[in-house]
Amino acid sequence: MIILADYLAQLKADPFNTNTNQQVSFQPMQADQSFWDGNRDKHANFRQEVTRLLYQSYSIEDRPLVLMLLEQENLNCKFIKNSTDNLLRLLFMLYTFKQIEDLKLLHTTKFGLGYDATLNIDINLLFGLGNDPILSIDSSLQEYLDYKEVLPPEEFYQQQKTLWDQDLADHPVPEQLQPDEIPEEKNQLQFFFKKGDILVFQYEDKKIGSLLVAQSYETFDDAEYIVYPSGIYQESEDVSKDQLPIFGRKIKAIHMGNPFEQSITSESNQASLEKSRNTMLVSITITHSGLQHFQDKLKKVASLPSIIYKGTHHLARVNNWKNLEMHLYNLIQGNYPGFETVNAYDFSQE
Repeated sequence: MIILADYLAQLKADPFNTNTNQQVSFQPMQADQSFWDGNRDKHANFRQEVTRLLYQSYSIEDRPLVLMLLEQENLNCKFIKNSTDNLLRLLFMLYTFKQIEDLKLLHTTKFGLGYDATLNIDINLLFGLGNDPILSIDSSLQEYLDYKEVLPPEEFYQQQKTLWDQDLADHPVPEQLQPDEIPEEKNQLQFFFKKGDILVFQYEDKKIGSLLVAQSYETFDDAEYIVYPSGIYQESEDVSKDQLPIFGRKIKAIHMGNPFEQSITSESNQASLEKSRNTMLVSITITHSGLQHFQDKLKKVASLPSIIYKGTHHLARVNNWKNLEMHLYNLIQGNYPGFETVNAYDFSQE
C-alpha cells in the first residue's frame, strides 16, 4: 500500500522521474487485447485518486505534473476507455492555469481523442482565454458562440468547481491505495428513469417544462436516454393524464425532375416540395454520464404506456444541462422551423 499524500509530494517534486511516476503511468493489463475483450489500464484507479488529491490543493507550479498525468490519461482514453471523469478533471485543472500554449492541447484532446471524448469534453474549456485565441486556432468554433453554448468564463469555472468539489465530498480520497488495485465494476448499470416516464423540470425563468423518456440502453462505455421534448411551458407541475404535447416533424421530400437535365428551360412544375405522410417524433439523446450530474433537476410525475411509433427526427445529443435547456427552450420558442406539436398518447399503447 502507498500513502497517497507522501507519493503526491514526490510527484510534485519531480513529475518526470520514471522511478516515481511509473505508478501513475498508463499500463494495459493485456498488451494485445482491446477494451472489448475486458482489457483495463492497471493504474487508472490509482492515477485518478492521485489526481483527486492533487485537485484539493494545486497551483500553476503544478502545471508540469498536470500535463504528465493528462498525457497518461490520454493514453488510457485512446487505447482503453475513450473518455473518463479523470480526463475531464485534469482538463479543468489545465483550464484554470489560463496558459495560451495549452489551448492547442485542449483543442486536440476534445476533437482528436475519440467520439465519446469529443462529446463529453465541454466546449467551454476552450474559451477560458476569451473568444479570439481559440478562434485563431479553429474558426469553425464560432458556431458555438452563435448558438450561445459558451458561458462566461467565471460562470463556467464556478459550475465546474462545484461539480468536482461535490465529487470529493461524496467520495473522499483514501489515505492509502495499491497502485494496481482495480475496483470491481457493477455488472449492470442503474438507470435513473424508465421508458415511459414523464419528467418535469424548471426552466431558468421558473416556468415548468417536461420530457418523455422513450428509451434507455447501455452503450460501449456509457448509457443513453432517448427522450421526446414536450411543448409544456406552464406555471405548475400538473400534467394531463390524456394530453402530453410532444414535437413532431413531417419531413419534406424534394422532387427535382431529371437530375441530369441541364436545360435552363425546364418547366417549373418539375420541381416540387411535399410533406411526408408520417410524422417523425422529435427526439434528443442524453448521455448517462451527463445526466448523473443533473438528474436531480428532473422529477418523475407520471408514466405513459410505451410509445409504439418508431419514426424519429433526432435533434441533438447532449451531456450537460445548459445544452439540453437551450434545445428545449428553442423548441418552445419555435426557433426550429417545420416542427409541430402532437399528442404523445396518440402514439402509445396500453
